[in-house]
Amino acid sequence: MAFKRFAGVAFFGAALGFAGSHTAMAQQYTRWTPAITAPAPGASVASPVTVAYGLADAQAVPPATGHHHRMPHAVLMIDSATPVAGSQLQPDTDHVAFPAGQRQLSIPLPPGHHALQVVFVNRQGRVAIHVPPSAVVSISVQ
Repeated sequence: MAFKRFAGVAFFGAALGFAGSHTAMAQQYTRWTPAITAPAPGASVASPVTVAYGLADAQAVPPATGHHHRMPHAVLMIDSATPVAGSQLQPDTDHVAFPAGQRQLSIPLPPGHHALQVVFVNRQGRVAIHVPPSAVVSISVQ
């Protein structure tokens, strides 16, 4: 009987430790606000367009490579309305995922005006609740 009681206490403690680190990670994400760093707002560019993003809070910036499993997944929204937090995103030509651990991608865009935005999603493709999307960047493709 004593062993079962001890095992239950150990398991309960481990569960609390996991819940605490999950909460800490969620709090850390709240400081990560994506910001499109290229192309610049109002830029006139050629296709394919290289889009890069950074994180607005320098104190919360994780390394660009490695440990990417701790960051939410970034999705480039192209000519799309800002999604509601918690909503499901399906990958398509207007919702393009950044490669894991990378903050830049090149994407072909047709000539004309385009609106770009970066949002974070979880592993199930749901828009992050605790992380705001980036500002919308309008560009013109030649």
